[in-house]
Amino acid sequence: MMKNHLEAKCYIKYKREAYKDELDNIRLTFDHSLSAERFSVPMEGMDMNLMHGNNLILEVKYENYMPSTVKEILKRITLNQIAYSKYFLGFNSLEL
Repeated sequence: MMKNHLEAKCYIKYKREAYKDELDNIRLTFDHSLSAERFSVPMEGMDMNLMHGNNLILEVKYENYMPSTVKEILKRITLNQIAYSKYFLGFNSLEL
């Protein structure tokens, strides 16, 4: 960042619930209350809400294998699988 004189353009704020198994093979995170704020003028109350309703971002990370119980649970719920960048979404929504 310093070499190319890059700087942040926005703050991304969210709340996260994280869970992992005893073997540290799988990690599940639920992100919600996602909002963005301009980096240059951080002011209380100037957040832009990036998620509506009860939407959550679920991330499933694992090393060697995904346990079959997790696979079964994910099959039973309605999910939209997408590549998602919280920073990119916030950057675009603030029209910087």
